[in-house]
Amino acid sequence: MEPVPQLVVDAVALGRSALGEARWADARAHFERAAAIDPDCAAVLDGLSEARWWLGEWHESRELRERAFVCHRAADARREAARAAIWLANEYLIATGNRGAWNGWLQRAAGLLEGLEPGVEHGWLWFSRGRRLDDPKKMEDECVRAFNLARSAGDADLEIVAASQIGRALVAQGRSSEGFARLDEAMAAINAGEQSSYFTVCEACCNLLTTCEGAAEMERLVHWCRVTDEISRRVNGLSMFSACRLNHASVLLALGRFEQAEVELRAGLEVVLRSYPAFAAPLHAKLAELRLVQGRLDDAQDFLTGHEDNPVCVLSLAKLWLARGDAQQALQLLTRRLAIVSSDTMQAAPLYSVLVEAQLEVGDISGAAATAQTLLGVGATTARGVYTAAGKYALGLIALAEHDSGAWFEFEAAFQRYVSLEMPLEIAKARLGMAQALALSDPASAREVARRARADFERLGAARGVDRASEVLRELGVGTGPRPRNNGLLSAREAEVLDSLRLGLSNVAIGKRLFISPKTVEHHVSKILGKLGLRSRAAAAAYAASHAEHPSPTK
Repeated sequence: MEPVPQLVVDAVALGRSALGEARWADARAHFERAAAIDPDCAAVLDGLSEARWWLGEWHESRELRERAFVCHRAADARREAARAAIWLANEYLIATGNRGAWNGWLQRAAGLLEGLEPGVEHGWLWFSRGRRLDDPKKMEDECVRAFNLARSAGDADLEIVAASQIGRALVAQGRSSEGFARLDEAMAAINAGEQSSYFTVCEACCNLLTTCEGAAEMERLVHWCRVTDEISRRVNGLSMFSACRLNHASVLLALGRFEQAEVELRAGLEVVLRSYPAFAAPLHAKLAELRLVQGRLDDAQDFLTGHEDNPVCVLSLAKLWLARGDAQQALQLLTRRLAIVSSDTMQAAPLYSVLVEAQLEVGDISGAAATAQTLLGVGATTARGVYTAAGKYALGLIALAEHDSGAWFEFEAAFQRYVSLEMPLEIAKARLGMAQALALSDPASAREVARRARADFERLGAARGVDRASEVLRELGVGTGPRPRNNGLLSAREAEVLDSLRLGLSNVAIGKRLFISPKTVEHHVSKILGKLGLRSRAAAAAYAASHAEHPSPTK
């Protein structure tokens, strides 16, 4: 093998120095000068790939790393080739969602490392496999293995990312105190500058923020968002900054600051849609949830189109199915996903909350009660107040469905917890539940509480909440005007139920005709009456008869 020209060696050294100082454009310039002299030098291709990645040129970065892999293989540099393969595996999965490519590149790395003395590359392989496991205990085991190897080899970067992922796995198992201690430790190492690669900074920051969000650790999330936002600005890397925007938007959504959240999400999309389409899915999912709150169902559908099979969109899709009146579809979607992630509390808990609503919609009260108890158990195990609040709210919904006077106490308990967590949308929902629970025993108080809930929803711009509060007020005899809400549009299922009302069918008969439960029919009838500003089934039947030749448009 011919020696590398000194000009190339010098340019690579300057490029590496620039990478270490987060001067991405300078690094690119140095590596490009080296590439002009020796275009097949693996070290040049590796460095240029890294520089272009930080500059947001992700497709070009992957192509360069693939060329570097070929050059390493040609030189029989198996460990270096394995490192390139591991990098490509993770990049293909995160950037394009291509799990087949991810698995293929990891298998290639494993083959290259087979028979070699265990080294840092083996640790990176174990870490890369472990972080994608659905079972958090298996994730912990693989990452502990990588962490121990990193400690013995003195590799700070692998040690930091492995510790961070161990923390995520522990939190997912409900061992929050241990988990966040690990995550905070990894961030302390980042703040001290122990790492040699800014990829480590990106990994540790993003892992901490996503874990905080998943565990509903809002106070910690707000704190670390400030820190990581400053780090991302200092690093000036588009990839990391886009990820931080997603987590920052989650904070803003929880605080009811919807307009600011949308600004953050759209800013993130502007960056990732160019070359990082897979990372657009969580941003689209967040925007879809925002549109659902705003009552803009078609817009929510648009954001989710093309991402229907992406696990990060399951929650948003289930909420959309519920909003469109298809509880059975939501139920099936949630059940399938929970069969995979039930051992991961961070992924499972938000799904349980929506599952309760879906089960109630199809008339499965006993199933909803079991799910609510599971949710409360998660809250007790993890000491996360938001899960306990969601469990109490679920118990309130169940008590309402059973006409149990104890519903008020459950909603009030959820309300108090949401107040302490400063979650205004959930506060309004719990307040409205309290109004419904008071309806039979104290209508005057119920009307006042419902008015306050509607005012809360109006301040937030939560159109669907306003609609529901208006329905409750009409049930309590308070006129809210005959205006058709949601532009008077009925969903396809609601239009079918309305047509059945025209025929004078009972809820049981309608359920048999449309293959849904009588309870779901009752829910649809209530929504139809509210949307059309009508007071009775008879009025709905008359409306349907008078509009038979010109049926209501559907969504």
